Amino acid sequence: MKCKDTYSGEEFDPTERPVQVCKSFAGYYIGQLEPCGAPYCRLSDYYKTSEEAEEALATDWPDRGADENKEIVEGLIKKGKLK
Repeated sequence: MKCKDTYSGEEFDPTERPVQVCKSFAGYYIGQLEPCGAPYCRLSDYYKTSEEAEEALATDWPDRGADENKEIVEGLIKKGKLK
């Protein structure tokens, strides 16, 4: 699976991007960023604090089950980056 970075147009593989705590106006979430730092995908629901999101990331956090993330999640599981 190849995607293009919003800023540079560079191709990237989302299954090679780290899963991390990200922040938006709605709160903190577990997701991925593009190489340029733009949000790429939100894998979890929102958390009120970064501490709650970090704790969830360190444990078995629930995937929000969004259809648009299905291919990414499957790829991350195959590569052993998600359970």
